[in-house]
Amino acid sequence: MAQQMLDCDEEVIQSEECSEVISPIACYNQFRWNQQTLTCIEGTDAEKKAKFCKCAKCIGTPMVNWVTRGNFCTAGGTTGGGAGGGAGGAPGRRPASASRRHRQM
Repeated sequence: MAQQMLDCDEEVIQSEECSEVISPIACYNQFRWNQQTLTCIEGTDAEKKAKFCKCAKCIGTPMVNWVTRGNFCTAGGTTGGGAGGGAGGAPGRRPASASRRHRQM
């Protein structure tokens, strides 16, 4: 069963799972959003998909479309889905609002 995507907020974007998903964006560009994109993240396929579902909305429309087409996740709000975790946040990370502005440029 597909997990539900979480809305991108400060807690989600600073979680350990999202730091793994957000960091290898160059990898996604290399594979152009195909099945090899899963190789960009560590863990079992189920763990990888959970991380993508938790963070898809923080990456943007291409990620949301890819995880939806692959039946990894369903569009949703802040309840359910995700791999858990918390706000561990890495230093120097941009706030969610800054990330959204960056993607729009």
